[in-house]
Amino acid sequence: MSENWKTTDHSLGGGFTPLPKGKGYLCEVSEGARIVTWPNSNGEDVESLSIKFECVEGEYEGATTGFFLHVGGPGVSEEAREMSRGILCNILNAAGLLDKFAERYEHPCDKEAIETIIAKIPGSVMLVDVLGIDKKGFSNASQVHPRNSKGQDSGATAEAQSASSTPPAW
Repeated sequence: MSENWKTTDHSLGGGFTPLPKGKGYLCEVSEGARIVTWPNSNGEDVESLSIKFECVEGEYEGATTGFFLHVGGPGVSEEAREMSRGILCNILNAAGLLDKFAERYEHPCDKEAIETIIAKIPGSVMLVDVLGIDKKGFSNASQVHPRNSKGQDSGATAEAQSASSTPPAW
C-alpha cells in the first residue's frame, strides 16, 4: 500500500451543531458531504471537503460534529493537505473502505477519489472523538475509529463498542 493511503493520528476540527467533548460517540456519516471553494487570505482558491457526523445513540443522539478538510486548490499548503489526507484515510478505514480506495486511486485528496468518497461514505457508522465546542458554537471532531475499537470513554454503549463495522456496498 502506498504511503498516500497510510492512516494517521492527525486531529483537525470544523464542526456543525455541537456534540460535546468526549470519545467514542457512535456516529453516522450524514448525507451532504460536499466540496466548498473559497479564497484564502492571499486570494488563492482553497477547496475544502465538509463531512458531517450525527450521533446515533445515547444522551446526544441527533447532535452533530464534523471535519472541514482542505483537499485542493492553489491556496492549500502541503501541511494542510497532508493532514486532510490522514483524516480521510482514517474515515475510510473506519468505514471499511480504505483498501478498496487505495487500490483504485493514487491519493485520497485527488478529485476522483473525493467524488467517490462523497458518494460512498454517507451511512457509514463509526466512533468519533470530539475536541469540544469552539467560540462560534461548532463541534470539532478530532479523530475517527472503527466501531469495534476499544477504549472509548463516553457516547458509545458497550454493545456498540463490540459491534463490527458493516461497510456500505461497493
